[in-house]
Amino acid sequence: MKSKAKQPIVFDPKSIIENAIKKNKKEEIEAQKKVYDIISFSKEILEQKPFPVQELILKFFYAGSRYNEHLRVTLDDINLLKSFRFPQPWLVGGPKSKIEQIYRNIENFAKDPASNYFRELFLVLGRRSGKSWMSSTIAVYEAYKLLSLYDPMKTFGIDSDIWIINTATNEQQAETIVFAQISRFMRTPIMEHRIAKQSNDTIVLFSDADLDRNRKIKENGGIPSSKGSIVISSGSSNAQGLRGHCASIVIMDEFAHYVDASKKSSAKAVYNALTPSSASLYKYGEGRNVIISSPGEAEGFFYDHFNSAKEIGNFLVFQAGTEDVNINFQSKPGSPSLLAGEEASDPENFLQEYCAQFKPKSSSQYFPANLVS
Repeated sequence: MKSKAKQPIVFDPKSIIENAIKKNKKEEIEAQKKVYDIISFSKEILEQKPFPVQELILKFFYAGSRYNEHLRVTLDDINLLKSFRFPQPWLVGGPKSKIEQIYRNIENFAKDPASNYFRELFLVLGRRSGKSWMSSTIAVYEAYKLLSLYDPMKTFGIDSDIWIINTATNEQQAETIVFAQISRFMRTPIMEHRIAKQSNDTIVLFSDADLDRNRKIKENGGIPSSKGSIVISSGSSNAQGLRGHCASIVIMDEFAHYVDASKKSSAKAVYNALTPSSASLYKYGEGRNVIISSPGEAEGFFYDHFNSAKEIGNFLVFQAGTEDVNINFQSKPGSPSLLAGEEASDPENFLQEYCAQFKPKSSSQYFPANLVS
């Protein structure tokens, strides 16, 4: 029997340097023995540069909660909100505003975590506002927080894997857009070695407890049995396999456009089926739901929930257009808007697609939802 020819060793200096940098950064981060807040995580661990409004949204969503206790609302944040093309009266002004709720979250989370954090983030955003970036950053941060615990299942008193769920309008969008971004983010130095298994729509991660169990079994001559206990999974809004799990977060992407097999809106059914997944973690100040979408018509569950969420204390709502969020579309003072052509050619479509305003049901007059009392 012929022996297999030895494969030549390929010397790849670029790969060697990249791996050395990753190893050094991983050791440096682990030596600090701290858990990063959402803003530091996105900038220092993921090495991203969020737009100012993206950073503001993330800060507001997590401020005061675990590992984000020191985040504070600043005057610059308030002024940035006030610069939006359409006002956000539910965010700033009055004792029931979301800003006031953030102050309460910061002050009271340690004493009563269940009642003092935002359980839901509702984002109505214009085109090119980085919706997929927001979804994937939040998903990977939730995984990072779970990995910061030695045994997250034991910490939260559950006996099943903890899921991070992302849904989209269809399987292809779920796998090729948001999940592809999640997969890239998971290749950071402190996350990559935790991957137990990965497919087109699922990443399974080892906790420290999983790794220790496998190491001890292997030292005793056995076969490691732990297959990971943190699951990041992405699928269509109709995927039955995403339901019934314990989830640290449920992300519903392009929520306004969810339809079932008969092409009828399925937003309400999906919401009611998936949001209970995060409820078992509420008492710990964990368990979140994120709804991100461009707007549809001013009717139906998405529109109704948008309006009701503004009145619910632990729900955070933003409605921001393309120019509000994406600095690449912001024109210089005195210069015409970069989207002036779109606005001139079809004003109603411009308001919906680029200003994130809901389309009226049956009227030629366009009424932005946040200006209607």
